[in-house]
Amino acid sequence: VPRETAIAAAALLRRHEADAVISFGGSTQNDTAKAAALALAEGLTSPEQFEPFAIRYEDPSGRVVPALRGEALPIYAVPTTLSAGEFTNIAGITDTVRGEKQLYQDRQLAARAVILDPELTLHTPDWLWLSSGVKAIDHCVEAWFSTRAQPLTDALAAEALGALFRFLPQTRRRPDDLDARLHCQIA
Repeated sequence: VPRETAIAAAALLRRHEADAVISFGGSTQNDTAKAAALALAEGLTSPEQFEPFAIRYEDPSGRVVPALRGEALPIYAVPTTLSAGEFTNIAGITDTVRGEKQLYQDRQLAARAVILDPELTLHTPDWLWLSSGVKAIDHCVEAWFSTRAQPLTDALAAEALGALFRFLPQTRRRPDDLDARLHCQIA
């Protein structure tokens, strides 16, 4: 998500006096909603104004996560892929001048609700659906083998991994299998 896109989306929300943001689609659409909500909450009107809100890594203190000062609009997500970015409070936003993707994190950027409707995923191209499913498998493995792993996370990751191994191939064989698609979304 280029910073410029986030600024344009925030301007649209401002112009229409929006009281919420709905993301419909995959990770890019969800990150656009988060970035626009951040820009609107902080009154950002130009791309370079994002800089103070990016996560920074400083030695020896480690990670610095600037908090939003303003109040972000609530976000409601309707995913059509399996990447699961809509379940996090992190947004990836690209500084196109430097060509760098930066991370932004605040509890206000998490969706208030995520609506899983497998019928809405039927128009997602197979290559995108399946590749986002592989990305979801990667997320499971990362969580399971994380240096900060814990029993609850391990159990959820193992359960999700089993469901993806079972149901993702079914969606490849039968793309219109709504039950298999829903199991993938839940995973």
